[in-house]
Amino acid sequence: MDWDKDKKHPQVVNYRNIRGQLQTGDVIVFGGNYFFSKITKMVTKSQASHVATILIDEQGRINFFESSIGDMYPEHEGVHLQKISDILPFYNGDVWVLRLSDEFRATLDINKMEKYLYAQLGKAYDYDGLIKSGLDFLDEHNIDVTVTRKNDDKFFCSELVVAGFMAAGGIPNNVNSAEVTPSDIIRLNIFQKPYYMIKAANYKSVPLKLNHTHIDSLPRTAEIA
Repeated sequence: MDWDKDKKHPQVVNYRNIRGQLQTGDVIVFGGNYFFSKITKMVTKSQASHVATILIDEQGRINFFESSIGDMYPEHEGVHLQKISDILPFYNGDVWVLRLSDEFRATLDINKMEKYLYAQLGKAYDYDGLIKSGLDFLDEHNIDVTVTRKNDDKFFCSELVVAGFMAAGGIPNNVNSAEVTPSDIIRLNIFQKPYYMIKAANYKSVPLKLNHTHIDSLPRTAEIA
């Protein structure tokens, strides 16, 4: 079935009914109604304002690693780990979960991803990188705002997701994670069908533009991260 002609996506579901299908490395996507979230969606022309990496812990709890500006909880600014079930009832916006395709998951060393993401806990939010990543449209007007990620001192949300995939071996080391937006993440052809919407803020299904680009489309840097 052609993806763009499938009118049944996303499947709007109760989170409890699909939580058993989720695996470490899957991606949770947020489309917030917060001030900064709205700006992100407008600039990137996407329904996605925030992305994070799902982690299933040893007790079977479903958490996610994220780097946040703390618009929902100020104490959560920067890189931290929290449970989906703790956030979902209170989040002001739409929420989707994207499961990795079997083909992409086979390229990943999930243990390396987990180890890398745990090592980033407590690091600062990358405000400068977020702003510059969202201004890539200026490249068309010969205005260069490129930023190269030289270290792992700070992250914005999609930068952390991509860095985790890079650490796991699924994305090349010369990808410039500091220029990757939430919109870039969800467009990658690395996700399964169907995908799920687990919160609909306005009680209606909101589709995402998935699986439209290859990993080779991600911005590159001459420096190896």
